[in-house]
Amino acid sequence: ETFTEIATSEGHSRSRVQHMIDLAFLAPDILEAVVAGTHPLGLTSEWIKRHDLPADWTRQRALIAQL
Repeated sequence: ETFTEIATSEGHSRSRVQHMIDLAFLAPDILEAVVAGTHPLGLTSEWIKRHDLPADWTRQRALIAQL
């Protein structure tokens, strides 16, 4: 299914579906930091909603390190 098809069937916007799928592909160490509460303070759900996260884990780490 496409993001649009998933969004339509689930009653969400395409961008919401995209962001949720992006979260599923966060680097494991970033997820661990979030769970442990040791992530950068700027890494919030609002920040994630406003930014596209790269699929590449190295690029994710570099982007989040700037927060």
